[in-house]
Amino acid sequence: MATHEFDSSFAGRTLTVEPGDDIVIVLDENPTTGYQWSVVSFDSRRLTLVRDDFAPMSCATGAGGKKSYQLRAGRPGRAGFSVKLWRAWSGESSVIDRRTFSFRVTVGRRGN
Repeated sequence: MATHEFDSSFAGRTLTVEPGDDIVIVLDENPTTGYQWSVVSFDSRRLTLVRDDFAPMSCATGAGGKKSYQLRAGRPGRAGFSVKLWRAWSGESSVIDRRTFSFRVTVGRRGN
């Protein structure tokens, strides 16, 4: 089982993995601005969200950090994963188009 790690430059791409592989997405985030990444959608039949966390880059007040999502590939087939950077209390109008991140996954059959 492999681990595949990506940043925002992977947006819009397709990844082929095997069942049991982990996919880690790491995105810049600064929650002190009110903007936080939130999952929009993913295919829970083929992907499991294992971890969703934030790691500050420093102890300074207002400092940003890294938001990470760890997904595990399950059943073979195609799936998608999408998140958006927004202020949840402000609603959809707070999402900035260029601050969305999504990619597609093709889960293959181990041994093929």
